[in-house]
Amino acid sequence: MANPAILQSIIRLATRLGANPQKFIGSRTNIKFLGSGPANELFSKSIMINDLPRLFQAGGKLKPQILSKVESGVGYATAGKLSNSQLTTLNAQLKAMDNLKSSLTKPTGIVNTESFRSLGRRRARGSEFKEMGQRLKAQRTQGFKEAMEAADDLILEGSGGTITRTDLKNLSPEALQNLRLEFAPDIMARFFKPKLAGGGMVGLTDDIEAPGSAGLANILAV
Repeated sequence: MANPAILQSIIRLATRLGANPQKFIGSRTNIKFLGSGPANELFSKSIMINDLPRLFQAGGKLKPQILSKVESGVGYATAGKLSNSQLTTLNAQLKAMDNLKSSLTKPTGIVNTESFRSLGRRRARGSEFKEMGQRLKAQRTQGFKEAMEAADDLILEGSGGTITRTDLKNLSPEALQNLRLEFAPDIMARFFKPKLAGGGMVGLTDDIEAPGSAGLANILAV
């Protein structure tokens, strides 16, 4: 009897690789073979590691003929036609493909909640979640930096030339924050909360160049 855990893994991996369940479930129920079966299937022999990249198109999708092989192999598996040894071989082949596909299709662009949901749906490894978190942190930091640069531009414009960029660099963090609050209140309001007393605004840290975690939580809205 086929190992249910391996069979579930095969179906999950095949789906992640782009296989259509409608094309493999029930597709091999009427087929019988003796011995090891067809010699050109993914469960028949292992793919050499150096050959794996050739299985993919640009963008990380399997080539159509390889995807057809995946669907064929999974069709045999779901029909109960394979031995545990063949299931193990097929599962290993699909895992190797999936690992390579993950490296070929690393997420790009804006990181948001859906980015993490996408990783969850394909049951990504913990290292991929960690990398995504690092990208989100860098994105938030960059967003804060760009917002502060925009605030500084408003200071230069609003001062009518009486304040230069060199002047801004020579100011203390507190003095620079006060100028940003004066000339760019809308931008500053995205990252800093009003003080309860004494006026001004306060971030979640005392250093305006290094906002705290809650301040960073608003950066994606920039």
